[in-house]
Amino acid sequence: MRIKPSGDDLPERVAIALNLAPLPAAFALYGLTAGRMIGVAQRVGIFAQLLRGAATAGRLAEELELQVAGTRLLCENLAGAEVLEQDGHTFSLPKRSRKWLDLHSPSELAEYLREAGFEAPKRTRIRRIPDQDLYQARAGCGGG
Repeated sequence: MRIKPSGDDLPERVAIALNLAPLPAAFALYGLTAGRMIGVAQRVGIFAQLLRGAATAGRLAEELELQVAGTRLLCENLAGAEVLEQDGHTFSLPKRSRKWLDLHSPSELAEYLREAGFEAPKRTRIRRIPDQDLYQARAGCGGG
């Protein structure tokens, strides 16, 4: 199976058909990004939480001790990639994704994700840093 960009509307489909769209850039940008999104969601425990039931990004962030904005951005992108379903502010793991991401499924991908470096968390989690703006903190580094 290949990742294959497809146009959302007629002008995009025509641009792809006439080789006016830079498909190698799409493969480089979106193929890697999709894999990273799935890996990060596995690593921080989003899939494990959603196997228990639908949740908002805020609830997921609270339960997993993550930043709300980053959790929302990750979940929205996973919904755009059709790995998650989104209903308003609530995210869920659809049946087609559960087949691959549920540890109790005979076709789960946990071992593959572990080998790719995306092991699900055990006791250690990426923790939220209270009252710290990471961008501001980074800009202050390096003596400037």
